[in-house]
Amino acid sequence: MRMKLCLIHAVCSTVLIGHPVNAQVLFSDNFNSENGGTGTPNYYGFAKWTVTRGAVDLIPYGGYFDFFPGNGLYVDTSGSIGVAGTIATKQSFSFVSGVTYVLSCDLGGDARDGLAKSVIVSVGTNGSILSTNITLSSSATLTRFSFQFTVATPTNGSLSFAAGQDGDIGLILDNVQLSVGPLSPPWLTSVAIANKTNCVAGGTNGLVVGGYYVLTTTNLALSRVQWTIIATNQFDSLGNFSFTNQIKTNVLWRFYSIQVY
Repeated sequence: MRMKLCLIHAVCSTVLIGHPVNAQVLFSDNFNSENGGTGTPNYYGFAKWTVTRGAVDLIPYGGYFDFFPGNGLYVDTSGSIGVAGTIATKQSFSFVSGVTYVLSCDLGGDARDGLAKSVIVSVGTNGSILSTNITLSSSATLTRFSFQFTVATPTNGSLSFAAGQDGDIGLILDNVQLSVGPLSPPWLTSVAIANKTNCVAGGTNGLVVGGYYVLTTTNLALSRVQWTIIATNQFDSLGNFSFTNQIKTNVLWRFYSIQVY
């Protein structure tokens, strides 16, 4: 996955933004049709999920706990019995080698107690295919997370989300999707010239804690394999990235690209 980021001439910058790539959706759930569209504590009647440990709440309910208005129903990953909840898809998916899969979901904080919470996102038995721990503050906005994975050999497995701590309050989960194919490319959110000597650029929509290269060239006619790698780094826990590169006064144009690996 590659994307031209910016070209810089003197103190002027231009952003070149990639376009989303369609993917084949294998699974999708926004929880809005659960329980007749009505939230309830300690909900076990999911159409597509099984609560395999503890309990989870379907919120908002009774006019309370609507932390993200306009998003319909969503799941508090720790229910109201004091035991961390785990939900797993009833469907087991057949993953094949040579294919890139993307698991996406919205995660946000629960503002009731002011404490950071975590959730373990897994694919496969005991996270055998993918397992990552996401920790967010109680004030964290509902944010899209995407996780890319492949398998070396054909493997079956379900999706699961497990609260990282016991109690009655967990992270908020919504809009889960499993798809085949690449993500929309990372995009640029800022470019600046620092001290007239450095290009400082940053962006988002990368793979959470995934790796990337920063490539550069002064000649767009060159094939991408001929571009120079100037940095190797990881996207942060929100999929953000940044890099800094020195501006050479004898170079009229310089182009940059993010290459995900």
